[in-house]
Order: sequence, then structure tokens, then C-alpha cells
Amino acid sequence: MCGIIGAINYSEDLNTDYYLWVQSKIKYLKHRGPDDEKIWISDSKNIILGHTKLSIIDLSQNNTQPMVDETHGITLTYNGEIYNYLELKNDLIDEYKFETDSDTEVIIKSYLKWGDKFLEKIEGMFALALFDMKKNLIFLARDRLGEKPLFYLSKDTAFFFSSELNAFYDSSNLDKKILNETLLNGFPIDKIKTILMDINQVQPGELITINLDKKDIIKKKYWKLSFNSKTLISSKENEFDRILNSSVEKCLRSDVKSCITLSGGLDSSIITAIASKQKKIDTFSIVFKNKKFDEREHISRITKEFKTNHHEIEIDDYSIEDMIEIIEKFDLPILDSSVIPSYLLFKNLKKNSYKVAIGGDGGDEIFGGYNHYKIFYKIKNLKKKYFNFNTSFLNSIINKFENLNFKGSQYLEYLFNTNFIYKIPFFFKKDLRKKILGSELFSEIKLLNFKDDKLDTIRQSQYIDLNYTLPLSLLNKLDRCSMLNSVESRSPFLNKDIVEFSTNKLDSFDLATDKQQKKFLKKFGQKYLPKNFIFDRKQGFSFPLIDIIQNPNQMKKVEQILMSKSSLFEKQFIIKFLKMIIDSKIRPELLFCLLSIQLWINKNNIKL
Repeated sequence: MCGIIGAINYSEDLNTDYYLWVQSKIKYLKHRGPDDEKIWISDSKNIILGHTKLSIIDLSQNNTQPMVDETHGITLTYNGEIYNYLELKNDLIDEYKFETDSDTEVIIKSYLKWGDKFLEKIEGMFALALFDMKKNLIFLARDRLGEKPLFYLSKDTAFFFSSELNAFYDSSNLDKKILNETLLNGFPIDKIKTILMDINQVQPGELITINLDKKDIIKKKYWKLSFNSKTLISSKENEFDRILNSSVEKCLRSDVKSCITLSGGLDSSIITAIASKQKKIDTFSIVFKNKKFDEREHISRITKEFKTNHHEIEIDDYSIEDMIEIIEKFDLPILDSSVIPSYLLFKNLKKNSYKVAIGGDGGDEIFGGYNHYKIFYKIKNLKKKYFNFNTSFLNSIINKFENLNFKGSQYLEYLFNTNFIYKIPFFFKKDLRKKILGSELFSEIKLLNFKDDKLDTIRQSQYIDLNYTLPLSLLNKLDRCSMLNSVESRSPFLNKDIVEFSTNKLDSFDLATDKQQKKFLKKFGQKYLPKNFIFDRKQGFSFPLIDIIQNPNQMKKVEQILMSKSSLFEKQFIIKFLKMIIDSKIRPELLFCLLSIQLWINKNNIKL
């Protein structure tokens, strides 16, 4: 796991500005790769590739990046992990000589054998830039689900890319349209554009080819999500068992200390159970003194059953200053309070010299784990019965489900073709509201363009989760929290075979019914987990914000931030809002969103 950066000058004239840009910006990637740093310049001086290294596989000095194959004229800088590198190496070793034991060299040799089709062969998480000197081509690619980020700026004369958005803050302005999407949805729903004007990101499953001779750029998807219910199989559990065990085994490959992050929920518990059958494992968990948020009972059942070497990180005395410190570390505004326990978990792993953490991330999106799946099952025929839903009717439905989280109400509105009415915009000062949101307070959701009458509402929800929620929210959060602490986070559930198993070999009824969500995975879990464990209630990876809010001293500091002269928000709204939280009339998660936005704007000196 590493950080990558580069600059490409379409002319072959030496321009020191490009090298200086890479040299000055590589510092933003140091936390992604603290073990080594290297900048490579092509003979023609117009290609500059940079890399910061976090050593995971092959710790020798031979495995440095950017890696150069001088014989074949290939240079590669790459961020990620190729889980099936040993299998690929066995396919290649009779044809090519290997100088290292790294997965990096396997990528180069795979490209030599299969060309850009090598992306279809590899399993893992990655963002890469590969330069073929003989063909004068540069390839940029990102993994299928978007586990690893890759941002870029394309100009007429040059092309720049980086693993993190920080590299571009001083060269771009705020894209207010994308900020609008972020405020209305909790994250930007545009998979290409970013919150910075003209700064884009490589899409999940996308290959970008830069032809330096023709000076053109070609984009194509090498993998797309598909749904095909006609390929249902009778032995689903056996097929899935084989795939998941294989994925866990590959994720356990490491030349450094590794562990499993155990939340107490179904997904991480299944991963722990399978991993413990293969080797003695260490587990880490975040726990709270606040009993409402504490999962110790569930966690203990798993660690005792599978005899793991377990470590608990108890969060007790936590302050607003601590929260601010974490928020200000992110290069993007993340409107999800679960980043706090996530960050603290990885921080503790780093403290204890763990470089690899394996978790159950992605299980909810792949197998229908959210509450809204049950709701969709109940109302899936409403659309046929009542062809045209009006906004007031839909809102009355949403209001009846007061326990719905943000995401659940969001998806209801997606599927019934109405605008999502989120509360954040109301808090902005009137003049800022117009600047940020334009003439309309609420913009139309782009996801409404997605329509497939062949998919029922549960499948449509899964489509949205896998294409948007997963890469733009969950995986974005996971990458930032782990890499800020120089820890590689691996997710066996995100294997492409597992995703395709869910979308092509399971029926929507396997995902959810009106009585339960994640139906198939719960049934499967009975094979590995203690009796009745999988049906236990799980709180989720949340954070007890209420403990901070109910502390008067802490609340004063919140008020200072949100009601200062430089505040983005209407004072009268903030006063009423804070009182409602203190009185427990509303949940406090929105408060974290407001703090995140204000602090992100302040830190980056963004002018609205």
C-alpha cells in the first residue's frame, strides 16, 4: 500500500515545473508510504513518476517503486495489493524471469503477456500508472470497486495525477455543484468529478490510456457491474463457501504483522471464523463505556469461540478537540461520524506495529444489510399500484419510518423519482445558500437517471449501494482512516467473484424479505458462527457523539465553532438545533456533518 503521483508533459521539452510539482506534492502522500520515497524521470524528461512506499510484500530493497523493467521499457508506480499475485506468477514464470518476490513485478510481467487485458486477470485493490516507453503509452487504472483512489488534472499540454486530493488544492477552485451534491447526499454522487473544479477521479473499473504520440486520451471500462438472475444455482452455499475461503486466504498473505478488525457484527465475525481456521490470528476491536454503543458481549463470543489473540481499544474520555484533530486530517469532507472510531482503531494498530488489517467491509452493500432493504421488500409493488407518487405523499411515508437512517430515506426518494430533501442546506446563511446551491434550494438527483424495469426495488437499491455508496462513501472513509495511519486495510468481501456471485447467482429474495435483511449471509453464517449469534442485534460501527454533547464544557466549544463570525451557518438555526440535540429530540449525527463542513472550509481556506 502506497501513494502515487505523477506529471506528464505532452511535449518532450524539458520543463522543470513538472518535476518541481511532483517533488513538492509528494509530501502529501508520506503517510500512505512512510518506508521509502522515490521520484523517477524518463530519459526524455517529460514523464515524472513518484511513489511513497508502505512495505507489505517483499521487504527487500529490490522492490522499490517506481519499478523499472529496462529490458522491456516498462515503468510502474502502483498503490494497492494484488491478492492473486502468486497464482499469476506461476502462470508467468516459465516465460519471464523474476528479480523480486513482489506483486509489483507481477503486474509488469502480466502487462507484457496480456497487454491492457491484464486488468481482467488481477484480483485486488489498486490504483496504478504504467508507462510503456516503446509504445509511448501511459496507462492509468483503478480497481473494480474503487477501494484505492486516483485523482487527476488533464490540460491541453500536460496531465497530473495523485493518490490524494491535497495535491490540487492550491491549483483549483471549489466546484459548487459538487459541493451541492455533497451537502444533499452526504457524499458527491458524481463518480468522475470531485469537489475541486477540473479535478477528476479515475472511475472504479476504468482504464485511461494516454497516447503521447497522438496526444489523446481514451477511457474505457474494463469491468462493469451486471445483474443476471437467470444463472441461479442450487448449491449456492457451497459455491460461496469456496469463493470466500479463497478470498480470505489471499488477504492473509503478508510479510508484516497483520490482524482482523472485529466489530462484533456478522461480516467481520464470519471473516474471523474463516481466518482462524487457516492460522492463529490477532483481533482488534473498538469498545465504549457507553453501554448503548458497546459491542463487547458480541465480540467476546467470537474471540473465545475462535481463540484469537484479542485486543480491545476502549474509548472513554473523548473531547471535541480530539474530534477536530481527526476531521482536519482528511483531504475531503466526510459527513459520517463513524470516521472517528475508524480512525482511532487504525491509529492503535499503527501504535502496535500492525501494517495490515482485514475487515468485513462491503458485506452490507453486497448482501443487502441495511434496513432500507426490508422496507423496499414491503413497498416494492407500490410503484406499480400507484404510478405517480407526489412529494407530499412520499414524505408522509418517510416520516412514518422515523428510525430510518439518512441512507434509507435517501433511497426511498431515489426510487420514487423525487428530490432528496436534506437538512444541511437550511443551516447555511441566506447569502451563502444562494451561492452554494444556486437559484434552486434542492437539485435533482442524478441517480434518478438510472432506470431498469428488469430490476426490482431491492436490486435497484443494491445497484446504488455498489455503484455509489460503496466507492464514494464507505471505501473513501476506509482508505483515508487506514492510510492516514499507514495501515493497509483489506476486505475479503470485495473480491469480484463475491460481488458477481451476489448479483448473478442470488435472487433478490436472498438479500432481504419483509422480516430480515442479509438473508443469505445469515444462513451461511450458521456454518461458522456460534449458535444464534448471527441473529443478535448489532449497534453498528457508530460513535457516541451524545457523550460529548451532554458535556457543557464540550458544548461550549461546539458553539464557538458553529456560531463564530466566520461561521457558514445561521446563528438562530444553530441555537435551536443544539437545544433539540441536548433535549434528545433529534439524533446528533447532523452536528458532526456541520462541524466537518465548517472545519474543512476553514482548514483549506476555501472561499464560497
